[in-house]
Amino acid sequence: MDGLRVSRRHAGPVSRRLPGTSSSGPLASSKGPRLELETLTDFPEFFGSVLRHFEGHHWLCSGLLFAVPESWNRAFDEEQDRYIGPEWERFYGMQLATLDRSFVAAPGFLQAYARYLSDDWCEVFALSELPAEPAELLKSLATAKSPARFMRDHPRVTAGFCCVDGMFWEFLSRDPELLGTVKDSLGDRSDLSIVPAVLETTES
Repeated sequence: MDGLRVSRRHAGPVSRRLPGTSSSGPLASSKGPRLELETLTDFPEFFGSVLRHFEGHHWLCSGLLFAVPESWNRAFDEEQDRYIGPEWERFYGMQLATLDRSFVAAPGFLQAYARYLSDDWCEVFALSELPAEPAELLKSLATAKSPARFMRDHPRVTAGFCCVDGMFWEFLSRDPELLGTVKDSLGDRSDLSIVPAVLETTES
C-alpha cells in the first residue's frame, strides 16, 4: 500500500464557497454527518480523476463536513432529529449504518456529494465488499491508530482519503497505479505540494 499527500502552497486556510451555499453557521443533528460550513473542499480537484475507479464501492465515512446548497429545504424534524425534504431523503437514504458521526454509505455516495465537502478532519474509505455487520467496521475505525493501519487490518478497504485539519489531503491506495493517475491529473503545478504520504506516522 502506498500514499500521496497533496496540499496547496499557501500560508493558511482559503475560504471558498460554491454559488448558492451558505456561511451562516453549521447545520447539525445529534448524529450522522455534520452539515455546512464556509470552506469547501479541494477533494474533487485533487481526486476527481480516480473517483470513477470506485464505482460500485461502498463508502466508510468519518468526520465528513458538508456545505449544502441553500436551495435544499431547511425544515427540521425534531422527532427524527434530521432535516427533511427530497434532497435530504436522497442524502440520508444512501447511509446504510451509522455510529455517532461515522456512517457506511451506498455506492455512488461520494461521487454524488464530494463537491459539497469541506476541508476539515475527516476520513473516507472505499469498500470493495460490504461486510455482513457494517456497524462493526465503524467501531473498528473509531479505535484505529491511523488510516494506514486500519486499511492493513481490513483487506476489503481498498483506498482511503484523509484530510488533516484542513491543511492537506492524503490518498492511500492498494493500487499504486491510482497514485500515478492523481499525479498525472494535477501535473507539475507550482501551487501544489505533492509528496509521498508517511504511512506509519499518519494519524487522524
